[in-house]
Amino acid sequence: GVGRALVRHAIANSTSAMEIEVLEGNTPALKLYLSEGFKIVQRVEGKLEGNEKFAAAGLALRYEAVSGAMTVKNTDGTKTVYSVAGNAADEAIVLLHGIGADRRMWQPQIAEFASRGFYVLAPDLLGHGQSSKVKHLELQDWERQILDLLQEQQKKTCILVGVSMG
Repeated sequence: GVGRALVRHAIANSTSAMEIEVLEGNTPALKLYLSEGFKIVQRVEGKLEGNEKFAAAGLALRYEAVSGAMTVKNTDGTKTVYSVAGNAADEAIVLLHGIGADRRMWQPQIAEFASRGFYVLAPDLLGHGQSSKVKHLELQDWERQILDLLQEQQKKTCILVGVSMG
């Protein structure tokens, strides 16, 4: 719904950690934030600012923004911008977005996969996000783009995860 779209928009445009408080009993909001990668920091209690007569309790949540936007020049001269997280010695997982999206759609999953021991690569596919715009595009172009990224990262194998076209 609209709430999820707004949360995803805030995540996609965030370059630093976000903190939010959810009132106790607001289960739908809590489930939404947790499903998008927020973590519970602590239980909070206090008075509402501007209405000190109203005592409130809830949970403080935190979302760690994914950093590490990198760029690689592909063998055909185009460029790929990608997010990276985790230990380069771990098994690589490459997250491919769908048409009309970009790598930021994976932001909640990037930190989760990295915390589970994967080296996460999430590229903007050619014609999307901050990667090169091209006049003509075929599936083989995306294949070459991913192979160039893996070569740059010195990875011979990976797990591919895609959505829709990805």
